[in-house]
Amino acid sequence: MRISQINVPLNQLTRLVSKLRYIPGAHEVADQLDKQVAHLSRLLTPEQTGLQQILDPLTPREQAILRLVAKGLSNRQVAAHVSLTEGTIKQYMSSILSKLAANDRTHAVVIATENRLI
Repeated sequence: MRISQINVPLNQLTRLVSKLRYIPGAHEVADQLDKQVAHLSRLLTPEQTGLQQILDPLTPREQAILRLVAKGLSNRQVAAHVSLTEGTIKQYMSSILSKLAANDRTHAVVIATENRLI
C-alpha cells in the first residue's frame, strides 16, 4: 500500500497517545508513538491525516469569540461582550471545537494559537 492511499485520522491517534501518558509505565510507548505520528503527518496530505479541518480558517466571528475565550471569558461574558445569547455562543464554541478537533475550549485556544488562527 502506498502512503498516498492511506486515510488515517491522525488527530485521533494524537488524542490516544496523550491518553497513554496517564497510564503508569506507558510514557516511553507514548513518546515512540508521538514520533511515528509526527513522521506520518509529514508524509501524508492534510486531507489524508484528518487535519484538513485545522487548516480551514475559522470564520471571523469564530475567531473573535475564540480570542475572547483565550482571554479567559466565560460563555456568558463572551455573549454579553458581542451582544449574543449564551446559547448562541455555545453553538459557536461547538463549531469551533469541531473544526479544530479540540477536546475542550482550552485545547481549542492552544490549537488556534499554534496554527495562528487567532
